Amino acid sequence: MSGYPEQFSSPPSSPESAQRQPPARVRIVTDSASDILQSHAHAIGIIVVPNRIVMDGHILRDGIDISAAQFYARLPRARPAPYTEPASPADFYQAYETAFAQGATAIVSIHVSNQFSQVVRHATVARDYLAPAPIHIIDSLQLGIGMWPAVIEASRLAHLGAPVQAIHERVTSLLARTHVFVMVESLEPLRRSGRISRVRGLVGALIDAHPILTLDHGEARLVETVRSRRRAVLRLGELAREVARSVGGVESLLICGTSIESIAEMETLLAMKYEGMIRKTWLGPTIGANLGPAIAVALVAAESPPSRP
Repeated sequence: MSGYPEQFSSPPSSPESAQRQPPARVRIVTDSASDILQSHAHAIGIIVVPNRIVMDGHILRDGIDISAAQFYARLPRARPAPYTEPASPADFYQAYETAFAQGATAIVSIHVSNQFSQVVRHATVARDYLAPAPIHIIDSLQLGIGMWPAVIEASRLAHLGAPVQAIHERVTSLLARTHVFVMVESLEPLRRSGRISRVRGLVGALIDAHPILTLDHGEARLVETVRSRRRAVLRLGELAREVARSVGGVESLLICGTSIESIAEMETLLAMKYEGMIRKTWLGPTIGANLGPAIAVALVAAESPPSRP
């Protein structure tokens, strides 16, 4: 017996039946590494599949059983260091089945870089089981707020009735133009969890340093380390401005952090040079369990106009 939804079991039998097909209703799915709050997702029709946080002997669903504020309140006392488990193929199967049951005719599923997690692989397993249902899996090669603009834009286009291929192309374009910088508040969580070796260039860094990381083809890479926290925050802002100048403009700018104070600090700094809207959210438990407390800035470079023949 096949696993895919019944409405995708066979093509229309005639041109007349094809004309009776309902208009496209694309549903957007992501995982909780996107740092999109469940309340926000519900409001705009996105399905967020939660990753698991293993903390103090409990397995917790990110954003459902534990919030960002609860996670960071417990983190200093957590022994051993918390870690993550990716959402399972069964989780994605259930999410896709739910989307189709609610009337979706196609799904665009956008996920954290496969360099950090098995999420893309698990989503692909669920998609293959549901074949030939139209499920488009996108490896964002990003994490956290680096995924955020593409997921939100995909939802906007879906609500406008855009076809799945147009949404896929727009998402791919946005992700390719997204730049992310992360200032890690302390190396101690990375040291405790044994994840220092996973960040290119970070081995041997001073424990009291504040590393600034970026993403390079989906892989975390060290930009530099700064000894003073204040200097590291200022440098984070400088890096964002340098990228903005080099790309000739910014389409959107986002901040996330692990406290209201750190988010406000970065917003004040960036607002000195940027007059547009700055979107803000929490650095969620999925990312926090891997990096510890951090501040991140993401900017989407303005799209270049098409060249004239």
